[in-house]
Amino acid sequence: LRKSLPTTTYVNVEFALFALGDRAYGPTAFCAAGRKLAARLVQLGATPFCGLGYGDDGTPNGGVFADLDVWLNSELLPKFGSGAVDDSIRLLDPLYRYRVIEAKDTNDMSKNEHTHKGKSAEEWQMEEYRTYYDEFFASACPATAYRYNDGGKVDTGDVRVDPPIIGHVVKNERITADDWMQDTRHIEIQVDLKKKGSSPDSTFIFCKDNLPYVAGDVATILPSNTAESVDRFLSVLPRRILSMADVPIEVTHLPGRPTPWPKRCTLRGLLTYCADINSLPEREDLRALAPYCNIDHEAGSDHRDKLVSLSETRDAALYGDYVLREKRSWIDVLYDFDSIQYEAGDDNTQ
Repeated sequence: LRKSLPTTTYVNVEFALFALGDRAYGPTAFCAAGRKLAARLVQLGATPFCGLGYGDDGTPNGGVFADLDVWLNSELLPKFGSGAVDDSIRLLDPLYRYRVIEAKDTNDMSKNEHTHKGKSAEEWQMEEYRTYYDEFFASACPATAYRYNDGGKVDTGDVRVDPPIIGHVVKNERITADDWMQDTRHIEIQVDLKKKGSSPDSTFIFCKDNLPYVAGDVATILPSNTAESVDRFLSVLPRRILSMADVPIEVTHLPGRPTPWPKRCTLRGLLTYCADINSLPEREDLRALAPYCNIDHEAGSDHRDKLVSLSETRDAALYGDYVLREKRSWIDVLYDFDSIQYEAGDDNTQ
């Protein structure tokens, strides 16, 4: 979109754009980036497919989601005609497949498989999983990510050859007023790094003199979920899935449908280091869950209908109240819709 582009750059292109903003910042700043982008696209020859949408974070009963629904129903979807939206409730096509790794496939793991340099190890540090987790961690890093060697210096090369650096949050303070809607925080992380030397357990602590960081750098932080939250998530899954939480599995990415998961791990490890189980599910996520409600459960049919309603544009206020306002995570949703975990033989009264 640079100024030197000719005005015919996008002459055969149509675009639809929904801008995000907050009217609390004033009329000039509201959705400014989106409005400028739309104007620039028109300057370069593009044609609006429909009217520009404006999402206000302060809109009652749903915020930007409520505005998005209005825009979808009044501007975008009518352009496609009737029947353009698939309202069916069905299982989505899988993104990957998995298989349980038999004991003979684990290369005779030793009795010390759960230790790392003589200490209790995290799963991603274990020899049988480390390569696969390193690939996953590397995929989450920007292309220009630093690589650190044992001395804490910046080096160049493939970031996958080194494991992530472990850090500990030592300060997490809110710096915005308690009555302000945005929760902006000052966070300090102490980073530890093993160094070469006669003592393998010696620790190298970054300080202001050797921290390989310059102004403009962005830290890629890969948080892990607590054991308690993972246990709670597992507890709201069907028993047949819970029973294999600590079994080694191999994940196969289907052609054309890559996923970020490690190719070899356990379900518990995947939930601990890779999945954002404490995030708020999107509306399409709730619709995708609907087919998993077991209609043999006394509330199964009602649960399915409720999840569909939560995903509908006409019920934006319902989604806003249930998920956004109450900040219900995946764990909370699976707990509330317990027909998802129901299996034949379960007692409906429990």
